[in-house]
Amino acid sequence: MKTINQNELSYVVTVELPEIEEEIGHLHSKDNIAGVMQVVATYAKDMLRAKHFAKVSRCMLLVGRLYGCGNASVRDIIANVFVRSFNGMRTLCSQWEWRQLREGMPPNLYAVYVFQNRTY
Repeated sequence: MKTINQNELSYVVTVELPEIEEEIGHLHSKDNIAGVMQVVATYAKDMLRAKHFAKVSRCMLLVGRLYGCGNASVRDIIANVFVRSFNGMRTLCSQWEWRQLREGMPPNLYAVYVFQNRTY
């Protein structure tokens, strides 16, 4: 798969998550790529609140693929917006639910999450 840059990020998200296409379109037209990732994070949190775990997993798998194929800017946006939202997601579910989500989390996103939450 080719490297995904900031300009392509919103197109890929729109194709994979058509339910948030309208919000993504407004942000893409303003070149607000961090906003695009925030919409994905908010959507995942909303799905978690509604207990739609398959949709949350779908978001995580998509963002994991984007992280793996993204250039440095895309990876930074994902780490600083999407992965940072995991602590908030964690508070929305039980320990068992979080463990299930964590086990299904792409390894690259989980590694970033662990790195961000390490203690010295």
